[in-house]
Amino acid sequence: MADPDESPVGPSMTPPRSEATALDPFFIPRGCAVVGASRDPAKPGHQVLRNLRAVGHLGPVYPVNPRERALEGWACYPDLVSIPGPLDLVVLCLPATTIPSVLEDVRCRRRDRQDVRAIITTAGGYAETGTPEGRTRQAELEAFCRQQQVLHLGPNCIGVIDTHNRMDTTFLLGTAHQPGGISFLSQSGAFGAWILQSWSSRPRPTGFNRFVSLGNMVGVDLVQAMTYLGQDEHTRVIGMYLEGYPDPRKLLLTAARVAQTKPVVVLKVGVTPAGRQAACSHTGALAGEDALYDGAFRQYGLTRVKTVEELLDTLQAFDTLPSPSGNRVFLMTHAGGPGVYATDALAALPEIEPARVTGATRQALVDILPPFSAVCRPEGHLDMTASGTAMQHAMALELLLGDAGVDAVILLDLPTLFLSAEALADHLLEAYGRASSRQPPPKPFLPCLMAGKWVAEGRRRLEEAGIPTFETPDRAARAFANLLRHRTLRQAGRRALTLPFPAAGGEAGRRQTLTEPEVYRMIAAEAIPIAPWRATGNPAEASVAATELGLPVALKLVSPDLPHKSEAGAVILNLAQADDIPAAWERAVTAARAYRPGLRISGGLVQRMARGQEFIVGGLRDPQFGPVIMVGAGGLLAEYVRDAAWRLAPVDEDMAMAMIGELKAAPLLEGVRGGPPADRAALARLVAAVSRRLASIPDLVELDLNPVMVGPAGAGCQVVDALAVRLSPE
Repeated sequence: MADPDESPVGPSMTPPRSEATALDPFFIPRGCAVVGASRDPAKPGHQVLRNLRAVGHLGPVYPVNPRERALEGWACYPDLVSIPGPLDLVVLCLPATTIPSVLEDVRCRRRDRQDVRAIITTAGGYAETGTPEGRTRQAELEAFCRQQQVLHLGPNCIGVIDTHNRMDTTFLLGTAHQPGGISFLSQSGAFGAWILQSWSSRPRPTGFNRFVSLGNMVGVDLVQAMTYLGQDEHTRVIGMYLEGYPDPRKLLLTAARVAQTKPVVVLKVGVTPAGRQAACSHTGALAGEDALYDGAFRQYGLTRVKTVEELLDTLQAFDTLPSPSGNRVFLMTHAGGPGVYATDALAALPEIEPARVTGATRQALVDILPPFSAVCRPEGHLDMTASGTAMQHAMALELLLGDAGVDAVILLDLPTLFLSAEALADHLLEAYGRASSRQPPPKPFLPCLMAGKWVAEGRRRLEEAGIPTFETPDRAARAFANLLRHRTLRQAGRRALTLPFPAAGGEAGRRQTLTEPEVYRMIAAEAIPIAPWRATGNPAEASVAATELGLPVALKLVSPDLPHKSEAGAVILNLAQADDIPAAWERAVTAARAYRPGLRISGGLVQRMARGQEFIVGGLRDPQFGPVIMVGAGGLLAEYVRDAAWRLAPVDEDMAMAMIGELKAAPLLEGVRGGPPADRAALARLVAAVSRRLASIPDLVELDLNPVMVGPAGAGCQVVDALAVRLSPE
């Protein structure tokens, strides 16, 4: 749908709106009409009115129902045209088949009164059905809104909520309108309802600012909503439930800009691996939509979470916890087994280190705690045993928060008959207040009060004071790790925003697999290091080339029909004598033609043998993401190990170093069994150079350099095999 600001209908129609106010008609309307309003509790039109009343909406509300005189205390009107006051927002709570007649009323108001600036369509029955009728109905709705220059949300959505401006157009049950700093975007109405009702069911409902259900995204989509929330003064963190987006690069660019000032937390679904049937290379087989999204989120500074629990916890942590100054966490508990469980959870997160307190703090803890307490055994851990009182918990917390070696404290507790959650919460609040005022700024404190309803009141008291609580220590640990990661992610996003942003493009044309010599010539422009090689036409030429290149060498057949030569026996390694070349040539030809009868052989390639750690560097031109770059564990097992990191191309060397650091194979670069460290910097330079080449050749759809032999530090790296696929005109 066209942006209303680009081609206004006329000077008397909706004026241009800035990004900061573009969606205001949904949240701060001068008047809101609910078409399909009803007194039947089973109808969405009834629940929308109930929620507008429950949230305390301050503006005029106009129920539209020709059979009623008043609903929920608001006068009813037979149609939109009859409403006397200014009207910004129309909420359509009607079946899809009846909506066209209402749109004619919208057309009349636009013509005669120049109002109705936004529409929310809750009904399904549009393109999501996959039927021709549904697609046609959606196209007609989109065309109407574009022609009338009306903002539109939906169809197939549940509407919006704004706790600060007291707006709720949803038909959900029991939403607690607790103001806070979280704003949430959802492509699924049902998932959005799950989040809202999860927030509302906590001991103290989680505060949030704005909620937007996008539905089929006719009109307002993720990019426009993200941009708007990025400018919203009440939004401190943005959550997003993402199924997919037709232009992911545009979405990433928008979210990266927002994430420079507000964390963006994403739950991406649809992660089951789908094979790329057209893929020819190892790189293509390693790719998948989720792998590309995961790498892109890291590159552009977005925090990805994997579960609903992690989403809820991370959003609340960003909204309420102070920013951590470091990653040193101290775990205090009075429960032995759960404390061990929590220690394992913390150790599993590489972002977190155990805090080491001073000798003075350690002795002070010993002095105030029960005699059998385990203090700093291990480091960063305190088990005060079940004898610990609420006062002792408070004194220990105050000591730990005052220690310069502690950046955050996680508390793990269970209620007992002699330690109530309420008393514990009260003492902890006093201690946290004293510690924060004595040594500002405050440090993150993450209490885990376990046992469901038995600790509900204690959790409520803590959260009323602005301290988030967690149900389990592993959830607290993951939330804190995400706070720590955000600093690194934001720096990555800032760097990514400085690099070129190539268009995605698509695959059009005939796929042509290049031979190894053709690939080497194509990548030569970036001075990519390739082990010395020579193309030859016969065994005699190959023997001469071997002598000139320096023995030992590898002999490979060159054929446009053989993208993977090793499995066909078309590669002979470690030939130490030039006289061995002719016989090796014949063996390779015999094996390859047995593997694929009728194989075309255009010659051979002789290459000096290289040594080092085997990695793979490659890339694709994805139809949605455009050029993408990959580095991973290489060699014959690349597809089976599936150890790879992805980014959108191009990347710089710092970004390439971060990619390498994500690999399970990265420790190989530090040296194996006493061997010297490998040249990680050279591998990063190669990744960056390949990414530039991928971005600069629009018809290059696959590139596979495998293996890349990474030598000792300072010795560089060398490509020893290559495959590429380009598009040629039909």
